Amino acid sequence: MRAEYDEIKVKKQELEEKAAELLNNLDDQKELLQEKDTEYKKLTKIVDKNKAVTNKLAKEIFDLTEQAKKHEEEVKQLQHRIKKAKSEWTQLQRKHKNNKNEFLYDDDDDDDEDEDHDDEEQSDNNQEEKKNDNDNDNDNEAEEEEKKNPNAMDVDNDEDEDTDVANNNNEEEKETEMEMEDKTGDDNHNKKEKEIVIDTDRYLLENTLKFIMLKEEQLEEINQSDVDKEIEDIRQKLSSSKVNMNAIEAYNKKEEDYVAKVKDLQSCKTKRDKIRSEYENFKTLRYNLFMTGFGEITKKLKEMYRMLTCGGDAELELVDSIDPFSEGVQFSVRPPKKSWKNISNLSGGEKTLSSMALVFALHHFKPTPLYVMDEIDAALDFKNVSIVANYIKEQTKNAQFVIISLRNNMFELANRLVGIYKTNNASKSITIDPKLFKLPSSS
Repeated sequence: MRAEYDEIKVKKQELEEKAAELLNNLDDQKELLQEKDTEYKKLTKIVDKNKAVTNKLAKEIFDLTEQAKKHEEEVKQLQHRIKKAKSEWTQLQRKHKNNKNEFLYDDDDDDDEDEDHDDEEQSDNNQEEKKNDNDNDNDNEAEEEEKKNPNAMDVDNDEDEDTDVANNNNEEEKETEMEMEDKTGDDNHNKKEKEIVIDTDRYLLENTLKFIMLKEEQLEEINQSDVDKEIEDIRQKLSSSKVNMNAIEAYNKKEEDYVAKVKDLQSCKTKRDKIRSEYENFKTLRYNLFMTGFGEITKKLKEMYRMLTCGGDAELELVDSIDPFSEGVQFSVRPPKKSWKNISNLSGGEKTLSSMALVFALHHFKPTPLYVMDEIDAALDFKNVSIVANYIKEQTKNAQFVIISLRNNMFELANRLVGIYKTNNASKSITIDPKLFKLPSSS
């Protein structure tokens, strides 16, 4: 017995050393897991920051586009105002030129009329003087002839009638010549007016000021208050039609601001595109990793469930295949000789077998060093308890399972048994190696 006790003690020390090594391995794996968790958290933080930055950039871009639209509208309004001011300025220049030309033509016409009138008066005076001289000469000659020859009175009378007719004819010819000269003068004046601009007559009648020489009686009839009012209205029109010369400087400033904002917008767009590309790369990487793992887990789940149930089938399906992270996964099974059901509609034992198959499939894809299971065999029958226990013992040697069970089919296959008991209102434990522990024979 002493030798057996020593052997048990040596084996116990060896097992403790192995347990210490396993615990060290567990610590190393825990550190690796922690490092991976920290890397994953960093990646998630980076993704969240990138999302926030993209949202912020999108808002800034929207604000900049709105500001650019406002600047464009202001520029258009300024251009419209400049065009309007230019057109008003050209109209005022035309109006000034037309008024000036009309005033000059009116002065020329008055001078021409005065000169024509003076010439006519001089010609009339000369003709009257000539007539008077002729009449005087004729009277003197007639008196002398009467004195010499009184019988020649009838002949003289006839000659006087002839001279009167000739004078009348001369006067008629002069009047026709004067009328022709007046007509030619009027025609020349009309030609000059047509040469200026024919289309501007209507505009001049509506918008120009006419300078008319009035008589004293007409000036007395004019109301001075009405004239002052018209002058004030004209001054208001002229003041309102002034061109704003500062509009060009304002336009240049707005254009510089617009160019600067456009450059900022382009830089923001480049940063946004860069961050968006990084975000899309991380997103595609996560999607690819998830889909590869999901395919392997689904394939292994079918094998595990068929092995545990001896002929059943299981399936993992994505609720949303386009975005698998939004809706989750649907787990459905088909027990032997039954139809397909969702896991929520199964019995207790079927739920246990389905969940164990999923755990074993996940362990095959990415092994975990330690599992703790609490009475997983409570709802299983004798056959299924043996199947689960044998699989845990044979196929999962790269992990440590701590199973709380009351079924002998489960704990008989364990490498170590830890019994919990109570004495004197105190809980105690005992560890047993089933291989070394032998019951006394009945002989």
